[in-house]
Amino acid sequence: MPARISQHSLAKKGKPGKAQFLPDLKEWTKVCKIYPYDTDIIKHFDIAKETFYSFIDKQRYEKEQKNKSEYLDAYKNGRAETKQKVLNNLLEMAYKGDNACTIFTSKTYGGLRETKDLDAHEIRIKEYELKEQAFRLSTEKFVNELCEKHNLDKNETLDTLNKHLDSYATRK
Repeated sequence: MPARISQHSLAKKGKPGKAQFLPDLKEWTKVCKIYPYDTDIIKHFDIAKETFYSFIDKQRYEKEQKNKSEYLDAYKNGRAETKQKVLNNLLEMAYKGDNACTIFTSKTYGGLRETKDLDAHEIRIKEYELKEQAFRLSTEKFVNELCEKHNLDKNETLDTLNKHLDSYATRK
């Protein structure tokens, strides 16, 4: 069964009667910024998975040979840019006190994990850790505003605050 051929931006090259995938660079850049997964890009261009990965491999080879591949750069940078925007929004929502975002951020970046067989004491400890993480996130926002307003060094202020929080936690 022959591979499906994209209806978008095909250029005839190579063997007669066989088209190679070569999308318009502007469209490619836009699509790479919009879609987070390769499967979404493949569906957008209506191509076979093999065609997509063959195209990416060719772009990697071109980058190795010529130190430049606009398509590969757009693929990597577009996705990285989108992921950074999503992360910034997630952190901003966590700073504003959104509990779901705080818990997700704590699990993803703070190393907190859920396990199924927890006793009541372990559950209280996990709840305390989540509350502490939420407090630290909201405190960091407060510290940012405080440092801006009073022209303080953010790192020193955070270090001092964290030392006090740690000493308070050990006293309990």
